[in-house]
Amino acid sequence: MKITDHIHALKIPFQITDPSGNSLSRFVYVYMIYGQEVSLIDSGVASSERIILDYLRDTGRNPEEISLLILTHAHPDHIGAARAITEISGCSVAAHGADRVWIENPDHQMKDRPVPGFNSLVRGS
Repeated sequence: MKITDHIHALKIPFQITDPSGNSLSRFVYVYMIYGQEVSLIDSGVASSERIILDYLRDTGRNPEEISLLILTHAHPDHIGAARAITEISGCSVAAHGADRVWIENPDHQMKDRPVPGFNSLVRGS
């Protein structure tokens, strides 16, 4: 969704399964700032890169134009596609230093801060 010529918001739906086995519908927003390059704020859950990259192409931009991925915090629905986005675009990543261990080591996060369906939300961060 175009907010202004330079700011776009993209709602990404996903499902999680709670400990009782119930499937819950959720969503997360990612934001794109368009200028000479593209800055992406958060990456959504694992596999969100397809939705994000399709949106970029649909708006006349290319994945290689992503120069910066800003991760607002280390929750799995915000970092899940970070590895895929960085591998595809070659972008730099910015995040708070206190979140580094959670972002760089999803296994550590899964162990110390378990979230239902964690493995389906994060792909290698």
